[in-house]
Amino acid sequence: DDIEDALANRSTRPLFDLEIVDPNTILVVGAYGILFKTIDGGESWQLLMDRMKNPEGLHLYDLHTLNGAIYLAGEYGLLSVSRDSGETWTMLTSPYQGSFFGVNGDSEQVIAFGLQGNVFKSEDAGQSWDSIQLSTSSAIIDMNYLDDGRMVFLATDGNVFLTNAQGNNVQRIETEVEGATALFRAGQVIWLSGLNGLHPLENIGTKAL
Repeated sequence: DDIEDALANRSTRPLFDLEIVDPNTILVVGAYGILFKTIDGGESWQLLMDRMKNPEGLHLYDLHTLNGAIYLAGEYGLLSVSRDSGETWTMLTSPYQGSFFGVNGDSEQVIAFGLQGNVFKSEDAGQSWDSIQLSTSSAIIDMNYLDDGRMVFLATDGNVFLTNAQGNNVQRIETEVEGATALFRAGQVIWLSGLNGLHPLENIGTKAL
């Protein structure tokens, strides 16, 4: 019934993220457990909701590919991983039951972040987790890396948090970006987007364009 409803109402269900696996293969996730996949560059789409154990229809917020696996973050502590381009999914044991808004990482670790300043790292592909303490109650909605491995986190209040590669030595950096929504890299620069435009984060050691 959920799949039939999703197909009937897919044009009205919010979509939150996509992951480009290759030029033809793309995954898209969204509200109420929506999960689509194309293998022909978007000419046709397959609904994969039945491939994931999500009977409550929890929102799926973010996808990220790390070391050949696709990690997924969602509501109520949902964390999952696929090692076959989204065909099958394995639920990971969650370190907390609040929503995760994103997942990122590098060759050494997986980082999951979400409500009330919660950030966790795993050095064993999501089998166990350790907390990264940012000392904020605001939701963490995005993160990225500097070239030297330091991590940059964005909170909903517009503040940016900088840590070392292990998630320690936390620095809070106040910004004047209203409605901050995302961090992204362009070359050697990390930019912060918000309602009042785009801002290069020069004050954390990046070089402005």
